[in-house]
Amino acid sequence: MNAEFRILKNGYDRFQVDQKLQKYQEEFVQLQTKVQMYEQQLDTIQQQFDESQQRVQVLQTDLANREKVFRDLNDQAFRQANAIVETANQEAQLMVSQAVSTAKLLLAQLAKLMNETREVDANLQQQFDDLSQTIQNLQNQQLEISPNRED
Repeated sequence: MNAEFRILKNGYDRFQVDQKLQKYQEEFVQLQTKVQMYEQQLDTIQQQFDESQQRVQVLQTDLANREKVFRDLNDQAFRQANAIVETANQEAQLMVSQAVSTAKLLLAQLAKLMNETREVDANLQQQFDDLSQTIQNLQNQQLEISPNRED
């Protein structure tokens, strides 16, 4: 912004100085207008930035709340799953216990039946042996009687 003016007898050329001042004043007004426009843009951007920060804070809070809800639901689901597994284990143990008891009863009854069958079998064997002996005796007696008749 170096201004060179013509030097006249009583100083600088007033017309030239006035013209230069007019030009500087116009530039100054233009620059002030630009500064005001930039300040308005800066205010708008600052306002948008502030709103964005508020939105980010709201989203972060919402995310934190959702994460807490997720953790709570996840913990609750694990507790319920563990309770279900525990109940299933208890019921399975009860079923196995009942099955073992029933199997023991069946085995006891089967053993009793086998003993009774052995006793019956032994009695039948004894009766069979007795019957065989009786038949043998009868046959022997018949043989003894039969040869006498032929004489």
